Amino acid sequence: MVSATVYAAPMKIAIRIVIGLALAVAALVLVLYIALVPPAPLGVPEPGAVLSGVTVINPGHGREANRLVRVEGETIASAGGTTGEYSGAFVLPGLIDMHTHFPPPSALGNTEHFALLFLYHGVTTVRHAGDLDGTTTEPARQGVRSGAFPGPRAGPSSMETGPRGRTRGRFANPRRRAR
Repeated sequence: MVSATVYAAPMKIAIRIVIGLALAVAALVLVLYIALVPPAPLGVPEPGAVLSGVTVINPGHGREANRLVRVEGETIASAGGTTGEYSGAFVLPGLIDMHTHFPPPSALGNTEHFALLFLYHGVTTVRHAGDLDGTTTEPARQGVRSGAFPGPRAGPSSMETGPRGRTRGRFANPRRRAR
């Protein structure tokens, strides 16, 4: 008869290995969960602001220092002279990106993040250059329009849609050959 102590040491080692592997898998699952969970949706701030003491840059017309700029909704309501809390900051027209590609819709919320990055870098209008199936522009446009997330105005390329939303142009249908 074999004593129980002969099997006790290998059994303890096996149990420790199984517990260690279980803890490693649990830690990996936790790290992946934290890394892959999308962040909370971004809130859209109320339109309108007062920026005092800024330098206004008007391309082709020069700079005007120490100005007060009042924004109402999506437009600049007035710009006057003053010093204030934003001294040293600049106000300039929004940039237009003429060649962009939005990411395809996904649970990660990439469209919202791309839209916010455009604004962060001063881009207020984008022209979507197209994608394989035509599904990436509309979610961005509708999300910004509805106020679900902040982002630039988005328009399609002229080759992507025609006046009534129909595809047109010789590049709209890759199967159709130019004549």
